[in-house]
Amino acid sequence: MTKEQKRLMTYIAIIVAAMFIISFAYVFSISKPASNNLENGISVSDSTPTENNNSIINVLNNYQISSFSSLIESNNFEKEISNSEQMLTILVPVDSAFSNTGDFDPVTLIQSLTIPKLIYSNTLQLNVPIATSLGSNITFTSEDGEIYVVSGEKKAKVLNADINFEKGNIFLIDSVLN
Repeated sequence: MTKEQKRLMTYIAIIVAAMFIISFAYVFSISKPASNNLENGISVSDSTPTENNNSIINVLNNYQISSFSSLIESNNFEKEISNSEQMLTILVPVDSAFSNTGDFDPVTLIQSLTIPKLIYSNTLQLNVPIATSLGSNITFTSEDGEIYVVSGEKKAKVLNADINFEKGNIFLIDSVLN
């Protein structure tokens, strides 16, 4: 083999290695949303879990969600969530959503808003029923470029998505689905 052939083989090996590294990086980059600008109009969080600061209570407090945070704390769900073996997606009503809810069972509400699997906004399957921890079904739909969550006759608009916490992901919604 001549020097020229050896040099050519070295260049080919470098190019193949670079292509492998780029492909590997791409595969792992698509597992989460890449940007905050979605066609459907919902905001996507850039939050990345950190070891000590990402309990669900801390994350909700960072987003100034005190009503749902209080429900979780007062019903001892923080420990249950932290000890969950499954990754979770939790649909969290913003504080203003609790103004006209009437009476409700907080445990039932939390379970009906918890999905026992990890869902990101870029992997949503629209119009497909998804079972909650309570056993009821919710469905994600799209109307006029907005994403909604439907449970029975109730519908809530997704305001923010992909907010990471230690055991999964949070979608902020504009009303209580009870």
